[in-house]
Amino acid sequence: MVDKLSDVFRSFDTNRDGKISLEELKGGLSKVLSATINDSQARQIMQQFDSSGDGSLQLDEFATIENFRNKLDKIIFEERKAVEQAQTEAQLAKVAAEKAEAISAMINNKPPSSLDRVFSVLFFLLPILDALPYAGYIIQDYKLDNNPIVAEFAFLYVLYQTVPFSGLIAFFLFNLLSNNLALNRLVRYNIQLAIFLDIALIFPGIIGVFAEVGTKFLGVQLSPAVADLASDVTFISFISVISYAVISSLFGIEPDKIPIITERIKQRVPTTEEFQKFYNEFEERLKQEEEEKRKNGDVDKK
Repeated sequence: MVDKLSDVFRSFDTNRDGKISLEELKGGLSKVLSATINDSQARQIMQQFDSSGDGSLQLDEFATIENFRNKLDKIIFEERKAVEQAQTEAQLAKVAAEKAEAISAMINNKPPSSLDRVFSVLFFLLPILDALPYAGYIIQDYKLDNNPIVAEFAFLYVLYQTVPFSGLIAFFLFNLLSNNLALNRLVRYNIQLAIFLDIALIFPGIIGVFAEVGTKFLGVQLSPAVADLASDVTFISFISVISYAVISSLFGIEPDKIPIITERIKQRVPTTEEFQKFYNEFEERLKQEEEEKRKNGDVDKK
């Protein structure tokens, strides 16, 4: 056995220096195994059997052809596995890129055009019209009755009030529009902002009712000036917020500096990345449910 291994060793050692270099190992294995061996494969085989680490094989480090064959088969298997994994990852990356492109095409999160900016601020008419009852005292105090802007809003308010359930109709219509992903993100964002501001107008009315009931219960008579002041503060506060939202939107900037409200709006108007994350999580849940069903089905069969 030793003599036979020595003979094989000498057949590899073409320069007869008593050791087998990387090139000699590559050439010898290619000839004996009738296979094309590249430099990387030869180097891995050398590292496997070169216990001294000198970059060559001595007779005591030389293995049988079968051992070399097994090592080469393992290397080739791992290389093929790596190639297949790389191909799979490339395919998955391609699919992910196609999904992201499809989602981007479906959701209009592009920078708003001039038309988008103007269109987005029109929805603030709803909270403005609903806030007008709080402006009565301001209009009277500053004699704004003949102001053309006030007259226009007064006309719109009367028209708005003549439509039965106008507020409820506007609420459902706005929600429907905000779900239209083809609309620019700024438009969808401002629709939701208009809805939340309109809802917020409920609270001053509730506070006013409780204040009235409380004062009657305590037998206290509030001065009309207090009610006027509360209405003025409510109206000015809402107009200030809406003015900020309008100016920001006309400059193409999302009005996201309103406490509490804007955080809730962002949850309802996700970015492309957030939508992609939600979509991926949804797909993963579906896969898990399918896997659970499959497992349960296998258990039932058993």
